[in-house]
Amino acid sequence: MKLFYSILIATLLLLSCSESMQKRKKLTLNSNWKFKSTTDSVWMNAEVPGVVHLDLLKNNIIAKPFDSINESQLQWIGEKDWEYTYSFNSNDILKYKNTDLVFDGLDTYTDIFLNDSLILSTDNMYRKWSIPIISLIHKGNNTLRIVFYAPEKIIKQKASKVNYKLPDERGFARKAPYHFGWDWGAKFITAGIWKKVYFDYWDNAKINNVHILQKEIDTTLAKMEAKVSFNNVVSGDYTIEIFANNSKQILSSQKVSAQEGENIIIIPFEIKQPKLWWCNGMGEANLYNFEIKLKKDAFLIDYKSEIFGIRNIELVQDNDSIGKSFYFELNGKAVFIKGANYVPVDNFLPRIKKETTAAIIDAAVWANFNMLRVWGGGIYESDDFYNYCDEQGIMVWQDFMFACNMYPGDSAFLENVKQEATDNIIRLRNHASLALWCGNNEVDNGWKDWGWQKQLGYSKSDSTEIWGNYLKIFENMLPELVAKYDGERNYHPSSPTYGWGHKENFTHGDSHYWGVWWGHEPFEVFDAKVGRFMSEYGFQALPNIKSIKEFAVNDELYLSSKTMATHQKHPTGYQTIDEYLQRNYKTTDNFEDYIYLSQLTQAEGISKAIEAHRRNKPHCMGTLYWQLNDAWPVTSWSSVDYYGRNKALHYFVKKTYEETIISCEEKNDSISIFLISDKEKPQNIDINIQQMDYSGKIISSENISTLIDNSKAYLTYKIPKSIFENNIQSLIHITAKKEDSLVADYFYYPIKPKEMQLSKTIIQTNITENNGLYFINLNTDVLAKNIEIITNIDGDLSDNYFDLLPNENKKILFTPSEKGKLNIKIRVLNNLYQ
Repeated sequence: MKLFYSILIATLLLLSCSESMQKRKKLTLNSNWKFKSTTDSVWMNAEVPGVVHLDLLKNNIIAKPFDSINESQLQWIGEKDWEYTYSFNSNDILKYKNTDLVFDGLDTYTDIFLNDSLILSTDNMYRKWSIPIISLIHKGNNTLRIVFYAPEKIIKQKASKVNYKLPDERGFARKAPYHFGWDWGAKFITAGIWKKVYFDYWDNAKINNVHILQKEIDTTLAKMEAKVSFNNVVSGDYTIEIFANNSKQILSSQKVSAQEGENIIIIPFEIKQPKLWWCNGMGEANLYNFEIKLKKDAFLIDYKSEIFGIRNIELVQDNDSIGKSFYFELNGKAVFIKGANYVPVDNFLPRIKKETTAAIIDAAVWANFNMLRVWGGGIYESDDFYNYCDEQGIMVWQDFMFACNMYPGDSAFLENVKQEATDNIIRLRNHASLALWCGNNEVDNGWKDWGWQKQLGYSKSDSTEIWGNYLKIFENMLPELVAKYDGERNYHPSSPTYGWGHKENFTHGDSHYWGVWWGHEPFEVFDAKVGRFMSEYGFQALPNIKSIKEFAVNDELYLSSKTMATHQKHPTGYQTIDEYLQRNYKTTDNFEDYIYLSQLTQAEGISKAIEAHRRNKPHCMGTLYWQLNDAWPVTSWSSVDYYGRNKALHYFVKKTYEETIISCEEKNDSISIFLISDKEKPQNIDINIQQMDYSGKIISSENISTLIDNSKAYLTYKIPKSIFENNIQSLIHITAKKEDSLVADYFYYPIKPKEMQLSKTIIQTNITENNGLYFINLNTDVLAKNIEIITNIDGDLSDNYFDLLPNENKKILFTPSEKGKLNIKIRVLNNLYQ
């Protein structure tokens, strides 16, 4: 009987605790929203998360924004004020002692009303907003209303209050700069609840955030800390427990006497024989799931789950005999960075699906990337983006959201930026993939090299004030916040370190080299203009014809149509493409053939740059071309277009980013052949060098065996240019094999494609199907230059735009992404001019 009463008392105590201290709960508010213009009276259904453009589209008020020339006809949307409303019952809210109304993202200028009382005004789309509402709600029905104000009106008001001009007025707004248009992006000034909105119910305590810190790491033991921040309404005793990988075994437990307000508790724990996180190409992207539980008298109050990879990432910037290095070390090993710049994958952010984000990161992994740079004119990306980069081993260079502009420095703006940075550092700091924080894109470069001060007529005091504002944000505030809230990653104030007109651009820090494209220099200049880390360079090409037909009707399929002009945002874009195209190829009046040639021009130019960067290792230790993807369907620098279709460049990049590659460089009277490897362990490689003609006849052949390792970086072998003097229809084909297995191959041509005397060819093809996969076998009677396989259904080709030697069989895997029987057409450079 005594035991019975003991159990009964314990049960009653537990029930009493559970009644007075309920587990935290979140309720997402994603349905039953209405919206309208502030000048209209009719409410329409809205989707949250969302933006006005998407809601107008779903209500059949506007046509598809990306089609034809619709962009220019939809600018009125961004010029209006809009409002959203939501009705809710307070019954659930009143069961808890505290309820916060939380907006993960509002775009951008708003007034928020609860039952017609103003409770919050916002001015930053990058911030998280939380409002305690338990004392503001009524019993029964309540109404939430949000008014979104046209950004450009407010920006002009802000600009009128300072005594100087910014290079672009959008600098006054903490809204994604690319929404106002870019030289690859459309202008769609969005407004709306672009991220989740929810009620956050809690009683006496809740976890705010958890920071996982690495103190000491080796192969046998990782000494870690969990820095737990939690709020407590009244003083009391709690227990914090840490678990890993869904195990029931507690890694660490600590009793806490919590004070009223925020409590920050540091809890040490250890992982034995830790599995380290490695980037793509260096090992497994091992991850741990740490679960942190907050308990009161054994009752679970709140918990957080943090996916974490144990690793050390460091940016090494040391003065050396050349200038100043710029390279990344991962777990103590220097990494040659291979990747690209990443822009938002849509102008309308709420419609980006998790699958879309995964697909573009998969495209990066497929092409042998190990890093993406999240560019500063877009957004701090979604949790889905960083989670998938964690899983796939893609390191992230993270810009803060400042690009190609100067910014105000008043106290309100600085405080706004401080909160924005704090929110996002805390949100992202536990991601294994996060490698670097960078203050801005091209702001330092723009101030010093782009003539802003002269163009805008700045006085000496103007320049002093504006540059002083720069220093406040990028040299003081942001590095201090990174040190305070992250503490593990390096901070880089501005990319590039020097502009491309400075000699230091090639000896110090990271480089944006735009002599090609902006400077109209030939692709050959890439061989000489190699910096320590090439963080931007690029060249445009048209998207695939399938993609163009998604936004243009048949009578618009020519370069000078209004639709094609709308979908080219660079002022001299088509002229520049044509200029470079004609340097290397014969031009054509056929639109689809012209697309093909523009893509080959882009692919040849950028792959030439990448080869030069890799040949110059360790002087150069990274290459990030501009850009991987698009925010809308457009002629741009991307290697994968808006619809996820690869341009020729993406296939070329895959090959030039392989672990081991062959490359050639012309110098004086000889051709140097390089075998370049990022492989850590030494390899015995057999190299075969064949000079042959376009019919496949071998003129000369030589075999070389060599040992290559990462510290050596490459083997060079020189041959005289004179071997081509008596046979202009010849090439060099180089193969590298390890134990009879092909490691790499390379085609070297001594003349440009437009000078080559290519014969008409008939490509023999045979398609077989097995378990939903297609295998395409190809062969040719003469050298076939740049074979493009065109499929009737969408899917992934294992290779495309490749060269094929006569009497050589090539097998391509096609993985369909839609239903239908595969049919193919072949385009090849040989037959273009016949």
